Amino acid sequence: MQAMKAGLLEIADIIVVNKADHEGAETLAAELRATLGAKSGKSEPSIMTTQAINGVGIEELYEIIDKRRKNH
Repeated sequence: MQAMKAGLLEIADIIVVNKADHEGAETLAAELRATLGAKSGKSEPSIMTTQAINGVGIEELYEIIDKRRKNH
């Protein structure tokens, strides 16, 4: 997790964990929130889960993307 924090995840505005119906997806999202939320100096990225094949979370993802685009 530390290696990810020091790399690409530090510049992300939105992180999506897809296939949220699989075991471990919610745990991964929670670990990302805990790790990236502990950073100081930059606002925390939006971290969410989706099930793209079932359309779960897609509408919420669109709303987050739209909100981020309007604020930048």
